[in-house]
Amino acid sequence: MTCIGVILSDYAVFDGSNISETVLTLLAIERAGAKAIYFAPDKPQPHVINHITAEAMAESRNVLVESARIVRGKVLPVDQADSVQLDALILPGSLEAAKNSSHFADVDADCIIDTDLQKLAQEIHKKNKSIGFVCIARQSCHYRSM
Repeated sequence: MTCIGVILSDYAVFDGSNISETVLTLLAIERAGAKAIYFAPDKPQPHVINHITAEAMAESRNVLVESARIVRGKVLPVDQADSVQLDALILPGSLEAAKNSSHFADVDADCIIDTDLQKLAQEIHKKNKSIGFVCIARQSCHYRSM
Protein backbone atom coordinates (compact mmCIF):
# COMPACT_ATOMS: atom_id res chain seq x y z
CA MET A 1 0.00 0.00 0.00
CA THR A 2 1.20 3.51 -0.80
CA CYS A 3 2.12 5.45 2.35
CA ILE A 4 1.95 9.24 2.33
CA GLY A 5 3.44 11.32 5.13
CA VAL A 6 1.20 14.23 6.12
CA ILE A 7 2.75 17.07 8.11
CA LEU A 8 0.29 18.58 10.58
CA SER A 9 0.70 21.51 12.90
CA ASP A 10 -1.89 22.26 15.55
CA TYR A 11 -5.59 22.54 14.95
CA ALA A 12 -6.81 25.94 13.82
CA VAL A 13 -6.64 28.48 11.02
CA PHE A 14 -4.73 31.25 12.81
CA ASP A 15 -2.16 29.10 14.55
CA GLY A 16 -2.33 25.68 12.95
CA SER A 17 -3.38 23.50 10.05
CA ASN A 18 -6.31 24.65 7.96
CA ILE A 19 -8.95 22.06 8.79
CA SER A 20 -10.63 22.15 5.36
CA GLU A 21 -7.33 21.71 3.53
CA THR A 22 -6.27 18.96 5.90
CA VAL A 23 -9.54 17.01 5.75
CA LEU A 24 -9.74 17.29 1.96
CA THR A 25 -6.12 16.13 1.66
CA LEU A 26 -6.83 13.13 3.91
CA LEU A 27 -9.99 12.32 1.95
CA ALA A 28 -8.06 12.40 -1.33
CA ILE A 29 -5.40 10.08 0.11
CA GLU A 30 -8.07 7.65 1.30
CA ARG A 31 -9.93 7.74 -2.03
CA ALA A 32 -6.67 6.99 -3.84
CA GLY A 33 -6.35 3.82 -1.77
CA ALA A 34 -3.26 5.08 0.04
CA LYS A 35 -2.45 5.25 3.75
CA ALA A 36 -1.75 8.56 5.50
CA ILE A 37 0.87 8.60 8.23
CA TYR A 38 0.71 11.74 10.36
CA PHE A 39 3.65 13.76 11.65
CA ALA A 40 4.06 17.12 13.38
CA PRO A 41 6.92 19.14 14.84
CA ASP A 42 7.40 18.36 18.54
CA LYS A 43 7.96 21.89 19.82
CA PRO A 44 6.11 24.80 21.41
CA GLN A 45 3.86 26.89 19.19
CA PRO A 46 5.26 30.38 18.64
CA HIS A 47 1.75 31.87 19.08
CA VAL A 48 -1.48 30.68 20.63
CA ILE A 49 -4.51 32.51 19.25
CA ASN A 50 -7.95 33.09 20.76
CA HIS A 51 -10.16 32.19 17.80
CA ILE A 52 -13.04 34.35 18.99
CA THR A 53 -11.04 37.59 19.24
CA ALA A 54 -8.11 36.67 16.91
CA GLU A 55 -5.75 37.96 19.61
CA ALA A 56 -2.65 36.22 20.97
CA MET A 57 -3.06 34.39 24.25
CA ALA A 58 -0.50 34.15 27.05
CA GLU A 59 -0.26 30.38 27.17
CA SER A 60 1.94 27.66 25.75
CA ARG A 61 0.91 24.71 23.60
CA ASN A 62 2.89 21.96 21.92
CA VAL A 63 2.46 21.61 18.14
CA LEU A 64 2.58 17.79 18.24
CA VAL A 65 0.05 17.53 21.07
CA GLU A 66 -2.35 19.98 19.42
CA SER A 67 -1.99 18.23 16.05
CA ALA A 68 -3.16 15.00 17.65
CA ARG A 69 -6.65 16.55 17.89
CA ILE A 70 -7.05 16.37 14.12
CA VAL A 71 -6.22 12.67 13.81
CA ARG A 72 -7.35 11.38 17.19
CA GLY A 73 -3.87 10.96 18.61
CA LYS A 74 -2.30 9.08 15.70
CA VAL A 75 0.56 11.51 15.11
CA LEU A 76 4.32 11.08 15.45
CA PRO A 77 7.12 13.63 15.80
CA VAL A 78 8.59 14.62 12.43
CA ASP A 79 12.01 13.36 13.54
CA GLN A 80 10.56 9.82 13.64
CA ALA A 81 9.52 9.90 9.97
CA ASP A 82 11.37 7.40 7.77
CA SER A 83 11.75 8.56 4.18
CA VAL A 84 12.28 4.94 3.10
CA GLN A 85 8.80 3.94 4.32
CA LEU A 86 7.08 6.96 2.76
CA ASP A 87 6.12 7.10 -0.90
CA ALA A 88 5.28 10.81 -0.80
CA LEU A 89 5.01 13.76 1.56
CA ILE A 90 2.33 16.45 1.74
CA LEU A 91 1.93 19.60 3.81
CA PRO A 92 -1.60 21.01 4.10
CA GLY A 93 -1.52 24.78 4.22
CA SER A 94 -2.73 27.69 6.34
CA LEU A 95 -0.65 29.51 8.88
CA GLU A 96 0.69 26.25 10.32
CA ALA A 97 3.41 26.16 7.73
CA ALA A 98 4.06 29.87 8.07
CA LYS A 99 4.34 29.75 11.88
CA ASN A 100 4.97 26.21 13.10
CA SER A 101 6.91 24.50 10.30
CA SER A 102 8.92 27.60 9.46
CA HIS A 103 8.91 31.25 10.50
CA PHE A 104 7.72 32.51 7.12
CA ALA A 105 4.92 34.52 8.77
CA ASP A 106 7.53 36.61 10.56
CA VAL A 107 10.32 37.07 8.01
CA ASP A 108 8.91 36.02 4.61
CA ALA A 109 11.44 34.69 2.10
CA ASP A 110 14.38 34.56 4.53
CA CYS A 111 12.61 32.07 6.78
CA ILE A 112 14.18 29.01 8.30
CA ILE A 113 12.30 25.74 7.96
CA ASP A 114 11.93 23.38 10.91
CA THR A 115 15.15 21.32 10.94
CA ASP A 116 13.44 17.92 11.12
CA LEU A 117 10.97 18.82 8.38
CA GLN A 118 13.73 20.13 6.13
CA LYS A 119 15.75 16.94 6.63
CA LEU A 120 12.73 14.76 5.82
CA ALA A 121 11.81 16.81 2.74
CA GLN A 122 15.39 16.66 1.46
CA GLU A 123 15.49 12.87 1.93
CA ILE A 124 12.16 12.45 0.09
CA HIS A 125 13.36 14.78 -2.69
CA LYS A 126 16.68 12.92 -3.13
CA LYS A 127 14.72 9.68 -3.57
CA ASN A 128 12.67 11.37 -6.36
CA LYS A 129 9.46 10.88 -4.41
CA SER A 130 6.59 13.34 -4.65
CA ILE A 131 6.20 16.26 -2.28
CA GLY A 132 2.99 18.28 -2.21
CA PHE A 133 2.45 21.71 -0.68
CA VAL A 134 -1.07 23.08 -0.25
CA CYS A 135 -1.73 26.83 -0.29
CA ILE A 136 0.69 28.86 1.87
CA ALA A 137 2.80 25.79 2.66
CA ARG A 138 4.28 26.23 -0.82
CA GLN A 139 5.71 29.64 0.03
CA SER A 140 6.53 28.76 3.63
CA CYS A 141 8.59 25.70 2.78
CA HIS A 142 9.95 26.86 -0.56
CA TYR A 143 11.72 24.31 -2.73
CA ARG A 144 14.99 26.28 -2.65
CA SER A 145 15.58 24.97 0.86
CA MET A 146 15.92 21.48 -0.57
